[in-house]
Amino acid sequence: MSNETKRDVFLQLAKENRDLRMYDPECIEPKELIEQDYQDWIREYDAALPDDMPVIPKKVADGLEIAKKSRFSFDGYITRVIDGYPGYTNSCAFWNSSDNSATKTLMDAWYNGYTVEKGPVSLVYVPGTNKEFIYCKRVRWSKQGANSETPVTPQTIATWSACKDKNESLFEFTDAEITKFGLQDCEKEEVTDDE
Repeated sequence: MSNETKRDVFLQLAKENRDLRMYDPECIEPKELIEQDYQDWIREYDAALPDDMPVIPKKVADGLEIAKKSRFSFDGYITRVIDGYPGYTNSCAFWNSSDNSATKTLMDAWYNGYTVEKGPVSLVYVPGTNKEFIYCKRVRWSKQGANSETPVTPQTIATWSACKDKNESLFEFTDAEITKFGLQDCEKEEVTDDE
């Protein structure tokens, strides 16, 4: 393993390209143009987003952006997430359902940017209930009745219908979450944007 950063490798390649073009006897480009290309590449690389940005669900990203526009500090934001304040249920569900690195993920997203999770999400029905119960990611108001080792809890379809507009992502599971929570054998229904 090398101690070189990605930037070091990029600069080395850019210099080699510049030198090959500059000292190529058949090259008809002016040396100033070649140097300008080299400087432009460095500026573009430095302005690019990092390769390893955290990936967060869209609803969490939306909440994070609202908190930033409200001029909260990260500490204010994460306190509201942890305490389950109204309006932060999507971020709270992410925080509760993620491993111990959720705070770091949210902090990295806050300070360094993020990418929005892609992929389908599904409603997951509790087996043997004839689609009358649906799983929900556990947040403060849904902790009662949930197994402490599993951050999901069954809710009635009526509960889902009553709060889906405000808290729909609490009921939406990615494929990774379905696997993580051991819900692979449950009946699922993919959620589309037009629902």
